[in-house]
Amino acid sequence: MLESHRLSRAVGCVMAFGGCSALTSVTIGHSVSNIETYAFSWCTKLEEVYCFAEKVPSTIYDAFAYSNHKNATLYVPASALEDYKTTKPWSEFKFILPLPDGTAIENTSKQKAEETERYTLNGIKKNGTRKGLNIIRMSDGTVKKVMRK
Repeated sequence: MLESHRLSRAVGCVMAFGGCSALTSVTIGHSVSNIETYAFSWCTKLEEVYCFAEKVPSTIYDAFAYSNHKNATLYVPASALEDYKTTKPWSEFKFILPLPDGTAIENTSKQKAEETERYTLNGIKKNGTRKGLNIIRMSDGTVKKVMRK
């Protein structure tokens, strides 16, 4: 099951990670500017979100609906701490703290990323391509969504 994930781009897919009940940690890259409706809904074990965006991403109010975010910790750049504390739904996190010293998203290498894991839409790890939406984790930390008919 998908337990942690690192995002480097906007979450533009409705319910991109919605229903990933094993998801405990998410890292949101500095270039993410938009998070859509129900993106992290029903992530009932969510404990930590590390958001490197200096500007609070435009986020639909229900992006974290029915998740555990009200009991989770949000880590953000110190320079943007007050902005996150006053912007919903980010302000609903139980704790909003500055990113710990030494926390960084490492630069991605120029090597070709390879598939490391494959999941169903419900976050269940699978081998091989299945009909429907396949969520594929790559060796560089990125995730692809592939639809197979």
